[in-house]
Order: sequence, then C-alpha cells, then structure tokens
Amino acid sequence: MSASLETPRPRLRRLVPADESDLLALDSDPDVMRHVGSPAGVKSPEETAERVKRRVLDSGRGDHDGLGFWRVEGRADAASPPSTGSER
Repeated sequence: MSASLETPRPRLRRLVPADESDLLALDSDPDVMRHVGSPAGVKSPEETAERVKRRVLDSGRGDHDGLGFWRVEGRADAASPPSTGSER
C-alpha cells in the first residue's frame, strides 16, 4: 500500500508509475526546469526519462527517509487513486 496524507481538501501521495507521463511533461518544460536541477534547465529526452523513472522508483521504495517527491491532488482527483500495478 502506498503512503499518503489526506486532508479535507488536498491529498499527498507517493509517486506511482502512472505519474510518469505528468512528470515527463513537467521535466520537459523549460519554464519549470529553469528553476530545477544542477545545473538548472531541460535535459536530454533520455536523461529526463531516466530521472523520472528513478524518482518514481525511489518514491515507491520509501527512499529519502519519508521525504522526497509527493504528488498533490485535489479531493476530486483523489476519488480514484491510480493503480500501482501491485493490487490483486
């Protein structure tokens, strides 16, 4: 089961593979990436895809001592959480 923090309005949850396309879009946006990274800026498509996959994997393992990357959803978005592929 994935960790989450729920309030009456927003919900925070760990990243799951279903989030990869949204993360790729963010990490490919020059307006976003001018503030992110070391050095800041959009990376190659291959490097961006690897970074996203690593971020989702680290989140699923609970790396970063409970910190790290989380997805913020509105309650309407959280009505049906994405599948992690591990449910049976």
